[in-house]
Amino acid sequence: MIKNRESVAWSRARKQAYTMELEAELAKLKEENQELKRNGCIRAIYVHTIY
Repeated sequence: MIKNRESVAWSRARKQAYTMELEAELAKLKEENQELKRNGCIRAIYVHTIY
């Protein structure tokens, strides 16, 4: 029973760490996306892709 609890606790901690990593990456990518939009790069790429 104790090993199962330890395993569950370890799995939850690992899942929480992974979730935190994903949230940090998401925040970074959102900021990068905003920066690209401010610089007009996204629009240029989009227009280039269409034509």
